[in-house]
Amino acid sequence: MNKVNNQLTTLLALSMGVFLVGGTVWFFGAFLGEMLWDVVIEKSESKSSSAFATETTDKNQLTLLGDSFSSYSIFRNREFQNDLKKFNINFRYQEESSQSKRAEFLNKGKADLLVTTLDRYLKQKPQGKIVGLIDTTIGADAFVFNTKKYPNLNSLQDLSELVREKQAKGKKATITYAADSPSSYLFSLVLSNKLDALDKSDFQVKEVADASETWKVLQTATENVAVAVISEPYVTKAREEGYQIALSSEDVPKSIVNVIVASDRLIESQPKKISQFLATYYRHLDANVREPSEIQKQIAEDANVSSDEAVHVLEGIDFFTSIEAQDWMNNGTLKRKIDTTGAVLVVTGAIEEVPQNTDDLFTPKFINKAVKNTKALIRQVRDDNRSVADRLAGQGTTIKIRHSDSASDNLEHAKETHKHAHEINGHDRETHEHSSHHDRDPEFITLQNGSLKFQENITFKSGSMDLTAESQEVIDHLSEKISEYNSQTVAVRIVGYTSRTGSEPMNKSLSLKRAEVVAKALRSRGLKHKFIADGKGSQVALPDISPQDPRQQRTEVYLERIN
Repeated sequence: MNKVNNQLTTLLALSMGVFLVGGTVWFFGAFLGEMLWDVVIEKSESKSSSAFATETTDKNQLTLLGDSFSSYSIFRNREFQNDLKKFNINFRYQEESSQSKRAEFLNKGKADLLVTTLDRYLKQKPQGKIVGLIDTTIGADAFVFNTKKYPNLNSLQDLSELVREKQAKGKKATITYAADSPSSYLFSLVLSNKLDALDKSDFQVKEVADASETWKVLQTATENVAVAVISEPYVTKAREEGYQIALSSEDVPKSIVNVIVASDRLIESQPKKISQFLATYYRHLDANVREPSEIQKQIAEDANVSSDEAVHVLEGIDFFTSIEAQDWMNNGTLKRKIDTTGAVLVVTGAIEEVPQNTDDLFTPKFINKAVKNTKALIRQVRDDNRSVADRLAGQGTTIKIRHSDSASDNLEHAKETHKHAHEINGHDRETHEHSSHHDRDPEFITLQNGSLKFQENITFKSGSMDLTAESQEVIDHLSEKISEYNSQTVAVRIVGYTSRTGSEPMNKSLSLKRAEVVAKALRSRGLKHKFIADGKGSQVALPDISPQDPRQQRTEVYLERIN
């Protein structure tokens, strides 16, 4: 072999060596790098989506996705997490501000449970079912005025004047909110309906990732923000710092419902763990109903607020007890709420159509163990504290606390209460009949054509066009519900019917006049919607009763989308 061939052979060998060594280094580097990355993410408390690099394989671990909202504080409680270990459950609460990513991670098996609002659940459509209810907000989401940029903006009238001033100059003020949060649903429900003649198009909309970013924008003087839509704990912080709370979820009751969703995979593979998880959660809630200082302390720590400020946070949240949650799932209330929420999302363009198979979206079977525990606790405390027993059963505000209460003063008592609640494991018995405080207002049901039908009929005094006293009250409630819907996109259709007595021309005339009376009554409540009155006479009779039956005389109310 000549010198040139030797050099070529040597060069080839060196090249192959470099390739093999380099490839090996690259392979192990990539492999080890991924392993190290997984370790880093496992320990990380970051909100980043990279925290879910691989599918969960530990059968004893439950990963729940949520955010920093205060009603989720029990899940972040160390004692709650330790109690789950008694069932051999290693629980991890992972903060993820993006609702769409929560659904994505659940679908890919990188999380087992998530907490979210009902409207976000319907919009994101995660592959899972609602297995528990957490709360409805009664002020925990709000529109906030007098920002750093516009410190003299204190009322709706001030806002209207600002909009006109901006329009005259060809400019717009800014509204900011977290796009993928309850704030966006409140924004859709309230803006066009409650703020006089204002519309979303009147503003420059600044969407941010979560409520904490909205809070930062609100406080920045260089931002052109006139109104911010925020949620707790920032509503309380805003109130404490002198911001004006103009409108809140208290003005649209029961519009925002927080739910617990379990993945289909978890439901199929480990149903017992779901029951144990829910039983543990509601036991902690029951203990807080009896003595709320522990949840007050937890919220204060989570939100970095004072003990009294934590009370303000709690005042904006009304928790479901296990009994209430089960009632909602069994008596049709949750189904109707899904229908109504879905219709709102359709009307506002957030989803294409109202869910058809509503019953497939939730299941009450996993909450039964929690309900047994709560009922056993009710039997024990009823004689000593009827008020607590009633609240455990779902009557009145679930958690009541006084501003003068000190979390530290009552901490030991709270721990004893938690301990005692965990020991409750009685047999299931029926408690006394009660009415849920979450289900007092009238609701709509969804029809096949996507419109909404008011559940209660409006009646008149016999042979006249005078409303009964009961119907006047119904119209009062109905007007409040209609006000939640955008007058620019939703119309109100009122249809009168009669029994088949007398001539049909007379019946049609009477039914039309009654529909017009209802329309006039609703207009008098300040509604600005388009009203359509129609009289059907006796043409469409209710089934299963005689066409001559007086019950055929009715007036029905529908909400329809304006194309």
